[in-house]
Amino acid sequence: MEKKEYITKLENKIKEVLCEIPSISIEKTKKDVRISPLFQADLIIEIFLNNKKKNIVVEIKTVGEPRYIRSAVQQLSSYLRKTIDVYGIIAAPYISEKTGEVCKEANIGYIDLSGNCFLSFDSIYIEKKNFISIVSGKRELKSLFSKKTTRLLRVLLARPEEIWTQISLSNESNVSIGLTNRVIKRLYDLEYIDLDQNKKISLKNPSKLLDLWRENYSYLNNEVQGFYSPLSRKEFEERLIEYMSKKNTEGYAFTLFTAGELISPFVRTNQTFFYFSDNIEKLIKETGLKPVTSGANVIILKPYDEGVFYGIQKVQKRNVVSNIQLYLDLYNYKGRGREQAEYLREKAIKL
Repeated sequence: MEKKEYITKLENKIKEVLCEIPSISIEKTKKDVRISPLFQADLIIEIFLNNKKKNIVVEIKTVGEPRYIRSAVQQLSSYLRKTIDVYGIIAAPYISEKTGEVCKEANIGYIDLSGNCFLSFDSIYIEKKNFISIVSGKRELKSLFSKKTTRLLRVLLARPEEIWTQISLSNESNVSIGLTNRVIKRLYDLEYIDLDQNKKISLKNPSKLLDLWRENYSYLNNEVQGFYSPLSRKEFEERLIEYMSKKNTEGYAFTLFTAGELISPFVRTNQTFFYFSDNIEKLIKETGLKPVTSGANVIILKPYDEGVFYGIQKVQKRNVVSNIQLYLDLYNYKGRGREQAEYLREKAIKL
């Protein structure tokens, strides 16, 4: 879609919102107006609010990532400081919550084609959010959480203080340099990382990146199977570790409440939860497990990607997933999963 088309669509969207307010009447609109030697407005909407004239200056962007919007906000703010009875709005195809905060911090409104908007001037206050994107921005955001892409996120969050090159990050994550380059560009546009003059990568906001990932992750991304063992939990786990030792395999790791008890005890469990990537039929046979549809006391997760094993910890002779992976698995798990997740984050992750 060309910028002119965006301007028309966003102009209509802004008018639609303004027309919902009984005290506002729209007088006229002007496009591509030079309003200072250094600033040209994409759109000016002249309104009357309670019979008092006010201009709304709209800066339209075809990309709504925070890095691009922050630049537009700074430019618009610079102009607004020298004027009176003028309100500024940033408009884009899609405005995420993070981008919206950039605008709100500068006392500038925003609106997108999906209906997300924030207007706050004089006696007017309107905020609408959480509308799903009708353009590609949301799909592009979800691409950050595809199988191989999440390997990069795990490495960054596991070592948040480290400085990386694209090559070192690619090697550590076992991801192609091409994919690494695309993900780094995306994270930079979203302001989750910084790039210095030598293009070295540092994590800028690990806490918010982890928040974003948890909202786009579920332990059900993995294949989950329930089994029953007549053994006690302790006896079964001892047999499991013995089996892994005999097979000389590291392709397993405890997770969810089982791992939570080992890393930061908060919620007790009688179940055993673990990832396993090898031959599950042999495991079932040699450990005496029986498949069940209810009453399972052993839960096996077949990993959606081998990246879940990155940063495995040894705790009491047991393989345990990294704290980041454990937090993600727990956060959207039923019951008290979220409580255990937040306790883990406070005590062990500290992001």
